[in-house]
Amino acid sequence: MMLLNLNRALLWPPPTVAPGATLATALTTLRGSLTCAIASSDDPSMATADAWGCLGVVDHEQLIGILTERDLVRLIAAETDLETVLVSSVMATPPIFVSQADLQDPFAVLGLFQRHGIRHLPVVDDDGWLVGLITTASVQRMLEPSQLLQWQQVAEVMQQPVVSAAPEATVVDLAQLMAQHAVSCVVLVRSAAAPSLDQPPQPVGLVSERDLLHCPILALKGKRLSAEAIMQPIEATLMPQHSLWQAHATMAKHGVQQLLVTDDQGDLLGMVTQKSILRGLTPMQLYQTMEAILAERGQRTEDLAQPASQDRLLASITSAIHSSLNLKVTLQSVVDELHQFLRTDRVIVYRFHADWSGTVVAEAVTPDWMPLLGQLIRDPHFAKDLVDPYRNGRVQVTPDVHDGSLTPCHVNLLQRIQVKALIVVPIVQSDLLWGLLAAQECAQPRPWQPEEVELLQRLSTQVAIAIQQAELYESNQRELQERQRVEQQLRQRTERQEFLAQLGHMALKTDSIPALFDLVVERLPKILKLNYCGILELLPNRAALQLKAGRGWPQPWVGVATVGCEQRSQYGYTLATDQPVTVEDLRLETRFGGAPFLHNQRLVAGISLVIAGRHQPYGILAVHSRQRRRFSLDEVNFVQAVANMLASAMIRQQTERELNRFFNLSQDLFCIADGDGQLQRINPRFTELLGHSEAELLRRPLLNFVHTEDQAATQAILTQLHQGLTVQGFENRWRCHNGSYRWIAWSAIPLNQGTLIYAVGRDVTQTKETEVALQTLNEHLEDLVSLRTEALQRSEAKLQALIDQAGVGIKQIDLQGRLLQVNQKFSNLLGYAPEDLVGQPLLDITYPEDWEADSAVLRQIITGDTRTAEVETRKLHRDGHVLWAHITYALVRTSSGKPDYIVSIVQDITERRRSQQELLRQKNLRDAIFNYATDALFLVDPKTLLIVDCNQRAVELFQANSKNDLIGRKGGDTLQKYAFTPAEIQEVLAEMAEKGFWTREIEYVTFLGREFWGSLACRPLTVAQATLNIVRVTDISERKRAEAQALAALEREQELNTLKTQFISMASHEFRTPLTTIMGSAELLRYAGHKWSEEKRQRHFEQIKTTVQHMAHLVEDVLLISRADSDRLPFHPRPVQVSQLCQTLIDELTLADQNRHQLQFDTSGQPYPGLYDQHLLRQIVTNLMSNALKYSPEHSTVTIRLIYRNDGIALEIQDQGIGIPQKDQGHLFQPFSRATNVGNRQGTGLGLVIVKKAIEMHNGHIEVESTEGVGTLFKVWLPK
Repeated sequence: MMLLNLNRALLWPPPTVAPGATLATALTTLRGSLTCAIASSDDPSMATADAWGCLGVVDHEQLIGILTERDLVRLIAAETDLETVLVSSVMATPPIFVSQADLQDPFAVLGLFQRHGIRHLPVVDDDGWLVGLITTASVQRMLEPSQLLQWQQVAEVMQQPVVSAAPEATVVDLAQLMAQHAVSCVVLVRSAAAPSLDQPPQPVGLVSERDLLHCPILALKGKRLSAEAIMQPIEATLMPQHSLWQAHATMAKHGVQQLLVTDDQGDLLGMVTQKSILRGLTPMQLYQTMEAILAERGQRTEDLAQPASQDRLLASITSAIHSSLNLKVTLQSVVDELHQFLRTDRVIVYRFHADWSGTVVAEAVTPDWMPLLGQLIRDPHFAKDLVDPYRNGRVQVTPDVHDGSLTPCHVNLLQRIQVKALIVVPIVQSDLLWGLLAAQECAQPRPWQPEEVELLQRLSTQVAIAIQQAELYESNQRELQERQRVEQQLRQRTERQEFLAQLGHMALKTDSIPALFDLVVERLPKILKLNYCGILELLPNRAALQLKAGRGWPQPWVGVATVGCEQRSQYGYTLATDQPVTVEDLRLETRFGGAPFLHNQRLVAGISLVIAGRHQPYGILAVHSRQRRRFSLDEVNFVQAVANMLASAMIRQQTERELNRFFNLSQDLFCIADGDGQLQRINPRFTELLGHSEAELLRRPLLNFVHTEDQAATQAILTQLHQGLTVQGFENRWRCHNGSYRWIAWSAIPLNQGTLIYAVGRDVTQTKETEVALQTLNEHLEDLVSLRTEALQRSEAKLQALIDQAGVGIKQIDLQGRLLQVNQKFSNLLGYAPEDLVGQPLLDITYPEDWEADSAVLRQIITGDTRTAEVETRKLHRDGHVLWAHITYALVRTSSGKPDYIVSIVQDITERRRSQQELLRQKNLRDAIFNYATDALFLVDPKTLLIVDCNQRAVELFQANSKNDLIGRKGGDTLQKYAFTPAEIQEVLAEMAEKGFWTREIEYVTFLGREFWGSLACRPLTVAQATLNIVRVTDISERKRAEAQALAALEREQELNTLKTQFISMASHEFRTPLTTIMGSAELLRYAGHKWSEEKRQRHFEQIKTTVQHMAHLVEDVLLISRADSDRLPFHPRPVQVSQLCQTLIDELTLADQNRHQLQFDTSGQPYPGLYDQHLLRQIVTNLMSNALKYSPEHSTVTIRLIYRNDGIALEIQDQGIGIPQKDQGHLFQPFSRATNVGNRQGTGLGLVIVKKAIEMHNGHIEVESTEGVGTLFKVWLPK
């Protein structure tokens, strides 16, 4: 049975998909597997045979179904939507499979193919895991067909009849034919008609299931792609008398799975497929040829043992490479089989890095030798010397690493990894040196055979193919994962959009905000896959939020629980920033803390954002999780969209309530009707005015309530509105319930292309009745007028004479604005003769800038907008100057009521206008002086002392928002820092009465709390026969500061003068005595020195030297203080060990003191070097210790304590001396100051001044504690 070893027909496991994947995803995966087969095949024509042609459906690593190319073609034929249908709904389940152990019975396996009519048979292990696949193509390639198939002819197994179609058919038509006849391909023939004896069909191409599956999904949906566009040409055919061996060989040569059978003329007779070839293999025929085949194989095995073994090894490895998409597994299989075949100690695959070092990525090694898998191996000479040779095909064959062919460093490298002999071949992929394949002998040298070298070279080529195949597969897998990720995002986005649409629809349809809240807290956490959701309302006190709706929290909390909204909480922070707040882990949050409301539920992550309101926020929408989670921007935007919808719904509801209140309270008629005139909504005013019930008005068309005489006009208005035109001022009559009619004036606008009408009506019945009464009265008056016309005509002559003699200008103007008649006064006014003006346009004598005003007045008169009108306008005199005139216009109508002409009376007001302008100019000047003064000015009522008015400078000076903040206040009570007492007010009034004014400098306080000095001046002022006090306030803060500075400078000058006096006094004493000593010693040395012994002369020289040093120190002290006062004292801080410095100074002082005192030095704390100026530090310690010794009795103890602290050092110097009187301690650190109890002890009063200056340079401070007669303690602190 070795003839049918089905393990050789076992392919690697096919690609798998999850049952929840869409058919489109499955189709992409299937296409990717074929792409990998094409890329990895040595012969692209065999790529389709190497492809699996199916997908395994795996759930939790268990095979639960199978999806084949034929299944997909059947679904395409049924026009299934591949983008939405899932694999689980169409897969073949339970799948027909065979266990790996059953492959020993080939006839049982072949029986499964024939019995179930399948082409794909999954193979599983004992645990049910998918380990491989057997197909009809892989079985056919496995067979030894030279004896098995040559005895049978094609005619015995060919399929008849052949399913055919015309080239014009669509791909969906072909899919339907394949599904209907259960065939794997359709033959395209020249004639679309069915074949007949007279006209046999002529094949022009083939379309297989795989060709269909490579069509774009859009083409499958749209039925637009023709079969001719995807058909494969017929590369070879068979004849009925050909053997199945010829059929098998032809299929293998062209890489096809079916061949057409034709006659001598090329007419189509049938078809042979791989499945039909397998049906020809029966057990009887197999056994008949078994012995001959085995005998022949035995002979060939002896002749070709070694080459055949290599070929089988190469074929096995090649098959494994072509069947696997896992590069790691493939490389391990290569090294394992090569290791076993060569019987060598180690075989490795070595992959290069970018720097040409490398790592062993696959290894097969004998247990006795060092494993190298995963190790980094670096050859320093490889990058420079060997990259290009290996890329160009170099092969390194070394039987013995010590034969001298390798460099010493290379030999050392190989010895470290236990190599005695090796073969190295390059792995070149796409012209790039990917790595090396090496066989290594570790025990001893080995003479490598040429066929072994050739085998490694051939395998390196296959490994390169495996690398290319794996990289292509990984690329396809990444594309698939990206597609799945995009699909997941699209599903999430669709779900969110559907929810937003549902929420928006519900917000428009319902007035129940709680129902909206319930929908949000129910759906929102489910969509985001969270545990908690809450809507919290900001309470009126704005100090807390109340949980109005929620999911996840205990139910009794809803509507009751409150949480504070201080800014240190998440919700308070959200309200304060008015921005979405996301929290990944509340336990690590630094912007705010977590309220017990969240901590008690163990919530750590969430989103919170503000639900807006009309005037202030409504509250907070929040979602939370008990697990740490990072939220994406899409999720935040989605929650924001929900919050915006809730805010819009609440604002809309509030707006509708306000509109309904306005709608229902109006005394006008408000209504909404459809385009056909049916009332949809009315306000209560309808029922109040007409008496009909609301139901009756809404049930019947509105024309039923309109007067019959007005129905046609009303219908025309409805038509106009239906066309989208607005209506204003339409009037009609409506029937009341009691039978009477009311006149209604309407204004209406159409909406939605006229399908809705919004209208407002007003009851004008009373107006109409009044118009009728007026019309009647007018007719009566016209009768009276006609009776009086004669009398009027008689009096017209008298009127004309009166006009001519009138003291004002009178003119008549026609309706076109031309002068009809003027009197003499008007002519004189403008410098013309009356006849010069008659017939002239009125605008010719009007100032151009006043044309529009005059024309507007005339239009109002003519149109009847007003009966009379007055205007002040400018006219042009004949000589060109301008004069002002007050003109009164009145319209004169004809007896029929039509406008006839206009009469106007003209008065010259030029002088009056000139006076008004002068008064206005003076007023503006006064206002400008008042408002733009640089001082603050107030007008104050002298009786109430209230501010009546103020200027802008007053507003600015007192930092008010406007004048209103100052007017009405009592300035003395609210603006002054210290208010006047009643007695002081009486003094002010008395002084004003005596002098006529009053001034004082006062401290004021502005509205913002700024204090300043102001100079106040007040005097009475009479305005419009009323007396007010005008108060001027000038800001003199700068002057006050200057006075204070001048006073301080004066005090400083006095202090300097005192210091100078003290210095002169000190210098006269401190310098005169040493100088006298120096002078005396010098004189003695000059006149008697030659008589003295050398020792005596040296004593006098030492005395002079000591005195000079004392004076130098004194001068240095004075200069140091001077430099400190002028900020010129050098300060150079450097690391100083203070304890060492103190010890050095103590030693010096002990030596100088000649052991008259006990000096005790104590330190505490961990010493460290501080940054101090060593010179100034020496001054501090030396002066304090010198004073302690100077003013302490002999044999007393002076204690120096140095304390190291974290923030600096503390130095304490305590003596048991005379102490410092309490009265002297206040000026202890002033220059030249000494205590009153020092007696005749010498001193300059500068030591402590220098100490204090030096300490201040270090930003430190000094304290003194002293009791007279007991002793003194100085405490110094210097920062670190």
